[in-house]
Amino acid sequence: MCQKAAIYFTERDGGNIINFASVYGFLPPRFKIYKDSKMTKEVGHVVCKSAIILLTNYLAKYLKGRNIRANCVSPGGVIDGHFEEFMAKYASYCMSKGMLTSNDVTGTALFLLSDQSRFITGQKIVVDEGFTL
Repeated sequence: MCQKAAIYFTERDGGNIINFASVYGFLPPRFKIYKDSKMTKEVGHVVCKSAIILLTNYLAKYLKGRNIRANCVSPGGVIDGHFEEFMAKYASYCMSKGMLTSNDVTGTALFLLSDQSRFITGQKIVVDEGFTL
C-alpha cells in the first residue's frame, strides 16, 4: 500500500502517508496484564508493529525531495469488547482513562493530515494515555 501511495503522490507532486502501528511496536508486551486470561500478544504482532514503525522511518528518508511525508500513529490499547478485569489491569499503567476509544486516536491522524504538521515526517506519534511511561 505504501508503494502504491508513494507512486500516486509522486505523480501528484506530494502527499501524506500515515501508518498505524502500536505501542507494542517499541515496547515489550506487559505480560502481567494478560495473566489469567486467554489473551496475549503474540510475537508476530510485536514484530509486525515494529516493522511498520521502521518502514515509516525508511519511507520518510526514501521519499525525501518528493514533497511526501510519512508518519506513524502508535496507539495504546483500544477498547474492543475486552473484559473488565483486563481493562482494570491495563488502566493501572495509565494516567486516568486506560484503554482508548477509536475517537481518542482520530485527532492525531487528523493533525498529521493537516498543514499544521507540514514539517513533521518520519515520526512515531504515541497516543497511549501514559501506558508506556
